[in-house]
Amino acid sequence: MHTTNTTITILGILAFFATSAQELTNVAPLPESLIESSGLHFLDGQLLSIQDSGNENKIFEIDSLNGNILREVTIGNTVNTDWESITGDDNFIYIGDFGNNNGTRTDLKIFKIPMSEYLADTSTQTAEIISFSYADQTGFASSPFATNFDAEAFCSFGDSLLLFTKNWINGYSKIYKLSKAPGNYEVNVIDSINTEGFVTACTCDPESGLIHLIGHNSILAPFAVRISDFSSNQITDGEINRVELSSPIGQSAQIEGLSQTYPGKFFVTSEALFNMEATLYELLWGIDLSTKNPQNLYLDGFISPNPSNGYFRVNIDDYSELRIVDHQGKLVYESLKLHEYRINIAPGLYTLILTNRMKHKIASQRLVIINP
Repeated sequence: MHTTNTTITILGILAFFATSAQELTNVAPLPESLIESSGLHFLDGQLLSIQDSGNENKIFEIDSLNGNILREVTIGNTVNTDWESITGDDNFIYIGDFGNNNGTRTDLKIFKIPMSEYLADTSTQTAEIISFSYADQTGFASSPFATNFDAEAFCSFGDSLLLFTKNWINGYSKIYKLSKAPGNYEVNVIDSINTEGFVTACTCDPESGLIHLIGHNSILAPFAVRISDFSSNQITDGEINRVELSSPIGQSAQIEGLSQTYPGKFFVTSEALFNMEATLYELLWGIDLSTKNPQNLYLDGFISPNPSNGYFRVNIDDYSELRIVDHQGKLVYESLKLHEYRINIAPGLYTLILTNRMKHKIASQRLVIINP
């Protein structure tokens, strides 16, 4: 998303955060043709970037040392409606054309480009298309910057793509899982996280089991989130750490791209903002982040008795629905809020999840079911 408003107040706020948050390190300004860099992916020692709405349907290969453009590749059978993220696996590059600031789009797409073709050094290539819609979106009236169906971040994780929304209304990020196979899909929310701001980029590392998110809040103060020790269908059951970031004073903090080069080292891109240049930054994530659970989840001790023979009480009042899933993430029981529960499921280890009326998770705990 390209920001056009100008205000002295925001610059003052950004200067404050520069003195109280972990600072991004400037690598180089980005060239004029990448002033709206909206995504980043590391490949063979170089960085791949794209631009968002109104720009060319190109991948830009840039030098990670100085930000210079080394190569431009046109994806010939595509249009850049609103390209917002780029990721990849061993065999393919994926471009997310799912920017949706107004909440009106019915043509959300992901373009899938064979890695072998990209590495063949041709200047124009074609892509397969993954089309999708959100199962929970029922209305498409225009709501500029007031929709929870915008997205600017996705990443490859195993045989799936994980997409994180940029919720303008509530500062959460909904998480969807998409197939990598070309086709047309209706996708369901698998989880949500209160990021306390707008997620604009992410990177997933299946080997280390880490997901990193980055973005900014409504006053353009950037932040980062690390998620670890999670299951593929319950992302936020893991440990969640959040830290505030800042760009050097006088440089753009509108963070839009994130890519990991090796454990603990990341590259970050920002769009041009006011009179500040689009910039390539480096972020060293080897520090201990300020441990914080931004969802304020209850994580233990609210079920009794536990272990249970199928009868239990929930010692939390402020929730609307209860779900129980097995170790594979399969839903085995769900109910609206009750005073007590009597359920009939097989003995074993489960996860009990409470959600509020907005379907956001507010509590999660392991539940042991034993024979009566």
